[in-house]
Amino acid sequence: MPFRCSRASPSRNATAPAASDAAAIGTSRSTSGWRLAQPSPLKRACRTLSIAIATGATTIEAYVTEILTVVPAAGIRRRGDLLVKDYERLFRARVPLPDQAYAKIAFSDPWLYAELGEAVEAWGCRCMQDNRRFMDRAEIARRWFADEYQPVVRMLRGADMIGSRTEAEAYMRLAGQRYLMLRTHEWSDEVVDELRKAEQRQSRRRHRLPPRRPRRWPY
Repeated sequence: MPFRCSRASPSRNATAPAASDAAAIGTSRSTSGWRLAQPSPLKRACRTLSIAIATGATTIEAYVTEILTVVPAAGIRRRGDLLVKDYERLFRARVPLPDQAYAKIAFSDPWLYAELGEAVEAWGCRCMQDNRRFMDRAEIARRWFADEYQPVVRMLRGADMIGSRTEAEAYMRLAGQRYLMLRTHEWSDEVVDELRKAEQRQSRRRHRLPPRRPRRWPY
């Protein structure tokens, strides 16, 4: 794909090019490189750019190969961010959904993507057993998001049980507590009410003052 960029200001560390290099470049300076998805900066041929800057070029014509990734590359700033993207990529392979649905599923802990992927597969297995027919990954993901995730998130939001977490983090936390406390995979107003009471008890315990140490008899 053609790409055109303008030079904002010359580099103070630029060195003068060799005469043969400058003659080869001439007035039309070009380079090639690659651009990773949309937010990633362009990698350019450093030698060509340094020569163009040193000769006072204001425009560089480049032919860029754009790499379209499965997971959007937005937010990658350090090596640890690649771990989050890898778990998210695996989750998208196991739970194929539209981009609008993926935008609503976000975790600060990358491991939760793996846990949610297994939870969706388990939900799909139970759904196939109940319906006594086979469903592929796309149908399971579509039914889980429409019949399980969205209604539960609406219930939790109405009960004010999401708090400072993302809706996906609240869903995972309360789904785990539901099974530990009630040994059920069903959602209902009674289940949400029990979970709310448990959350309130935990909140009171966290804010309770530590017990006073008993006074020792002075000897």
